[in-house]
Amino acid sequence: MDKLIKCRARLMRGNVGIASMLLPLPFVESECETMATDGKSIFYNPKFVDDHTDEEIEGVLIHEACHVIWEHPLRKGSRNHKLWNVACDYAINNYLLYKLDMDLPDGGVWDEKYNDMSAEQIYRILDTDDDALQKLRLFSTFSLFLEIIKICFNKIIFYIFFVNFKIIT
Repeated sequence: MDKLIKCRARLMRGNVGIASMLLPLPFVESECETMATDGKSIFYNPKFVDDHTDEEIEGVLIHEACHVIWEHPLRKGSRNHKLWNVACDYAINNYLLYKLDMDLPDGGVWDEKYNDMSAEQIYRILDTDDDALQKLRLFSTFSLFLEIIKICFNKIIFYIFFVNFKIIT
């Protein structure tokens, strides 16, 4: 959690307006894959936070603040939760990348074709565009595949280190 607090403090020095939204949102350790918000708290996976640079975590913190500022949890209505979240992520990530020039971790969704669109506009496109939905499914599958490769690679490195360390001692 120290890294999150440090990143939030750095954001307050440079992006006071948006970053101030982070102050009333407590950080809650979670088993979510990355980070998330319900509009009242910011949930984080400690491994995700540790595996990314301070700049990327700052981008994700502002991303979560934008969900709250733009009232995404309140505007969802009866929409499909997963599709609404993806539409909101496109809207936020495009804003962060193309307007604020912030760093975001690989694996997120953004596409310049959705630039300057609201989450509602993006949702309507995604909801009626079979190609976009298929790309989204492929992207999700590919992201999962990359995460599995990363975990396996880390285990192999650990095993190599452990075996070599044991031989030395």
